[in-house]
Amino acid sequence: MSESVVINGITTAFIGLTVVFLGLILLIGVIWLMRFASGEKKPAAAASKPAPSSKAVATPVAPAAPPAPAQPAADSTALAIAITAALFAVLAGEETGQSGFVVRRIRRY
Repeated sequence: MSESVVINGITTAFIGLTVVFLGLILLIGVIWLMRFASGEKKPAAAASKPAPSSKAVATPVAPAAPPAPAQPAADSTALAIAITAALFAVLAGEETGQSGFVVRRIRRY
């Protein structure tokens, strides 16, 4: 009986792998047909690259400028009002109209 269990396991694994790979091949074919039907061409990035030169020329690189300091939001009150209004618009579509949801705090990361 143990031989039939092993054979059943191997058969099930083989059938499962076959179905998965045939599904992937079918999916690749469908995507290829969709690309062909839409008329999309392959990217021409390889054709637009210049040919590498035989000489390497070192060019000096200017030091990078320090990043600009982050600007604080101009009006965080307006942002809080906009978020609250958006939440109200979404929650107003419910049957009761009163969900009890209140924005208590907005954190910036």
